[in-house]
Amino acid sequence: MSLSSSGTRFYIMGVVATCFAVNNLVVLHRLGPKPKVLDDGLKSVL
Repeated sequence: MSLSSSGTRFYIMGVVATCFAVNNLVVLHRLGPKPKVLDDGLKSVL
């Protein structure tokens, strides 16, 4: 029981950390200098 609980908690923390990392990268990309090719690629994806 405790092993399953800690495993689930670790998994959720990993997912949350990944979401924060992705959000930070998106914010930094929008605020920072944008290479033209990278910006065009991002626009085509989004």
